[in-house]
Amino acid sequence: IGTFLLCLAAFLYVGLLVRLLMRAEGLHLVRRHAFSAGAFLFIAASLGFLMVLDWAEIITLDIPEPGIYHGGLAIYGFMGLLVFGFSRIMVPMLSISDKLNDKLALITLTLSICALFLWTLSFFILACVIGIVAASLHIYEMLNVLKARFRSRLGPEWLVIRFGWFMLPASL
Repeated sequence: IGTFLLCLAAFLYVGLLVRLLMRAEGLHLVRRHAFSAGAFLFIAASLGFLMVLDWAEIITLDIPEPGIYHGGLAIYGFMGLLVFGFSRIMVPMLSISDKLNDKLALITLTLSICALFLWTLSFFILACVIGIVAASLHIYEMLNVLKARFRSRLGPEWLVIRFGWFMLPASL
């Protein structure tokens, strides 16, 4: 019952996110990132629900180690794509910069989605390599945003943000 309610909450979240972002007409790339993240959350939540049904011996899930797929899709598919998308709003806003590269962000999104699909097909090493390339391109774009900032000094929270940028490809 708890898994069903958690799955329902994830679906509700995706629905609310889609509804909210449908009104944000000027944020096309952010919407693409968020919609993709929502799709991967939907897949990860569904797989999580099936894993619990398998654990309860209600169904038999013929996927070896489904937790690997679930974890990758939830962490990198949902959270990763959401961070990539909302970074395009937050980093320029907090650093007071206007230098975004839409083409690079679109390439990053495409590579990320390709890596996640490869993950679901059990091409784990190739998925990680492509994910590292996508993460590196995202970091490159964010560093260029920071270079073009109007704000001269950044607070100590930027050390944590930069550490997060380093840890994304390192985690892969």
